[in-house]
Amino acid sequence: CNFFTSKGFLWYIDRIRTGVMLFGLEIIVIFVIIWWLVLFIVLPFGIQKDDNVKDGNDPGAPKNPMLKKKIILTSVISFILSILVSVIKNEIL
Repeated sequence: CNFFTSKGFLWYIDRIRTGVMLFGLEIIVIFVIIWWLVLFIVLPFGIQKDDNVKDGNDPGAPKNPMLKKKIILTSVISFILSILVSVIKNEIL
């Protein structure tokens, strides 16, 4: 503790540090929630049923689910939406 700094100033610095840590946790939680919502919205896009259903396979199973492409698309959309939600939330408060 410095001799010339007041206790009020040090308390203010601690509050800023705590706020920054909470903002980091907040953005992660917002991103995860939006990521799952967007994933469930994107999953049915581009699905085609397999015409030759073999024994033991589900007739409603997709031929090529394109999961890698959908996960990348979901991550990009979720990143943009989570930044937008965070900015709007901080503007309102």
